[in-house]
Amino acid sequence: MKNYYPLIKQNKTRFGFKCMAMGALLITNLSTSAQTASSLNFDGADDKVDIPHDPAFNFSNQLTIEMWVNTSASGQQFITTKNEDSWYMAVNGDNNHSGKASVFLNGIVPGGWLNGTSTISDGNWHHLAATYNGSKLKLYVDGALEAVSSSTGAVSTGTSNIKIGMRPFFPFQSFFTGSLDEFRIWNVARSQCEINAYMKCEVPTTAAGLVANYHFNQGTASGSNSSVSTLTSATGSYNGTLTNFALTGPASNWIALAGVTSGSSTPLSIPSFSAGSSHSLVCAGESVTLTAASANTYTWSSGGNSASTIINPTSNAIYTVTAFNGICEVMATVPMSVNACTGINESKLSNLQIFPVPANESINIQFSANENVLVELFSTDGRKITSVLVEGHAHSLNVSELNSGLYLLKLSTDKETVSKIIVKQ
Repeated sequence: MKNYYPLIKQNKTRFGFKCMAMGALLITNLSTSAQTASSLNFDGADDKVDIPHDPAFNFSNQLTIEMWVNTSASGQQFITTKNEDSWYMAVNGDNNHSGKASVFLNGIVPGGWLNGTSTISDGNWHHLAATYNGSKLKLYVDGALEAVSSSTGAVSTGTSNIKIGMRPFFPFQSFFTGSLDEFRIWNVARSQCEINAYMKCEVPTTAAGLVANYHFNQGTASGSNSSVSTLTSATGSYNGTLTNFALTGPASNWIALAGVTSGSSTPLSIPSFSAGSSHSLVCAGESVTLTAASANTYTWSSGGNSASTIINPTSNAIYTVTAFNGICEVMATVPMSVNACTGINESKLSNLQIFPVPANESINIQFSANENVLVELFSTDGRKITSVLVEGHAHSLNVSELNSGLYLLKLSTDKETVSKIIVKQ
């Protein structure tokens, strides 16, 4: 006798991914005990699951529908619909994209089927997700964005039941052939980061925006399950009713192999991402190094494509860096405050000297001027630390209590202002 058992493989990444991916290990001549099922198989003839309508399923401009799919059928077949009210997810939905994932939303403009590019009818598990945020309809396959439509408008609503495994409308009635796992409905448009982080895990009960959540961990795998005819939602009370399933044997029944390991609930960690500069308060034209960390690739708004880039800003600006961290794109900003910083040779504050550099206990300032000089010290966020009017040619600022870092020193007369960057150890 041949039996299939799960083969659990640890997905090892530098980001500490702890979710488990499922495969299959063929073992022969072993006795078996009852095993809890992990997915539901549909025969493509008349199997379906009905989930009664609830106002919570009426979405206007924010939604995500996702599930794991395993099928070898490439013809038109519907995975889920809200009858003819709102949404449709299918394989080859328009009957012109054999073996490709498809999504359709009623009410949005422009409408029509949005189709993926990769073949999912290969007998392997694939994760599908469709999102809509009021301006973009997106289709993801195995976490990768495969199609986008710039559409607007509200998704149509109604009171029809949700169907899993079929589209009932004649003459377009169609049933799904294959297996499903981890079917989730959200009232928010999930980001690619969120889809990738959670697609290989179960969301045990609930999460922000999660309306319905079906694990398919019910019944005895390929066993006698005539009494297990309800698909239970782990979120809310939106249970579904199984109709026409054999509920015995390896098809049209609860089965063992699934897209996600039962009980695996640790998502892929989305790593932190940071960016900064060698100093954020600079003189016009001064060289500044921008740096970023904790990602794989970087694209700076200034044109650099590495973890660090050198700029020479001449005015205040905010620099951005877009980084890919192995899961999704993330963005960080680096603000830059630029000062004119009048040069010493151009200044009428002749013989200006500032020492020591860097400073520890005090900053000594010496200059030649025939008028009073206002001496001011600022932090890099613009906060004034001290201000003193100097009548003479020298002054000492006590900086012993200041934190280490960069500060802006300004010397002003009635005719000019000189600015210098000061380093405090």
